[in-house]
Amino acid sequence: FMKYSSFPMFKSIEEADALVARDATQRATRGRLRLGIERLDNGALIGYCDLFNIDRDCKKGEIGYGLLANECGFGFMNEALSAFLNWVFNELPLNRVMAEMDPANTNSEKIVKRLGFTKEGIFRENCIVNGVVSDSVFYGLLKRDRPLRSTFRK
Repeated sequence: FMKYSSFPMFKSIEEADALVARDATQRATRGRLRLGIERLDNGALIGYCDLFNIDRDCKKGEIGYGLLANECGFGFMNEALSAFLNWVFNELPLNRVMAEMDPANTNSEKIVKRLGFTKEGIFRENCIVNGVVSDSVFYGLLKRDRPLRSTFRK
């Protein structure tokens, strides 16, 4: 999933450990929440869901997510993001969530559309992905547009 990421891949385990430490600090201050996605059958970490740029005054935030390529196509991200959004809208509570993506990332676009997000605009040449200037597509989801859904497999 790093193909469309605007941040570089880790070069060492120390870089990964530093991210985990930063996330723990931001989680403690309620500035960010990044959760791992784990397979139920074997406990393997296969991806993540992330809530960041949280603005409690305006009741909004941004989500990010990623899944290992060999785990795509089984509904894991749909299940994880659906549960994550239920929590975001009902426990924080936020009113608006935004997702930004590279327009070439059609799998990401399919996921947010499936979850009820609305395409809100394109920022031209908004970021650099793997050294290439890229546009960003923005999708938004309002709490009122997303009824509480049951998301967990039996």
